[in-house]
Amino acid sequence: MRKVNLLPWRDWQRQRAIRQLQGLLCVSLLLGGVGVLLADLYLRHATQREQQASATLQADFRLFEQRLAQLGTLDARRRQLTAQLDAIEALRAHRLPLEHWLQQLGEQLPAGIQLGVLQVQGERLSLSGLAESGPQVARLLEHLAQVPGLVAPTLQEITALAAGEQFQLSAQVTP
Repeated sequence: MRKVNLLPWRDWQRQRAIRQLQGLLCVSLLLGGVGVLLADLYLRHATQREQQASATLQADFRLFEQRLAQLGTLDARRRQLTAQLDAIEALRAHRLPLEHWLQQLGEQLPAGIQLGVLQVQGERLSLSGLAESGPQVARLLEHLAQVPGLVAPTLQEITALAAGEQFQLSAQVTP
């Protein structure tokens, strides 16, 4: 029987297995590198999306803060307008008596008297002005006592000037 030498065939098989293993290792290394690059690309893209979302949220937050500040100023303005409206309503409620007093005052004002300031504070009426003489101020006090709604007109101060007599009167206002 002939002897067959299988040693070269086994050696060739071994080398072939080593080359296959090296090829598989290279392919695995190449696939692993591609996988790492794809994972890196995906993570960078995800990070970029998160940064864009965060920037959008921050912009929305700044816009919300601006609108909130505008709401604060609008609320303050609303409160201010409400207070003004309440003051106007209070004046409107007292308008008819005040118009009546002013009309009566205009009718009762003696000649030679110039009114400078007419001020109503609560239930107090203050008048100041300039008269040609003291008797005209006395006549004005008498006429004010006849105006309905004005009680106890009193002379607060009178000062003699070159142009005439400067006076200040006050009276109690009743509704």
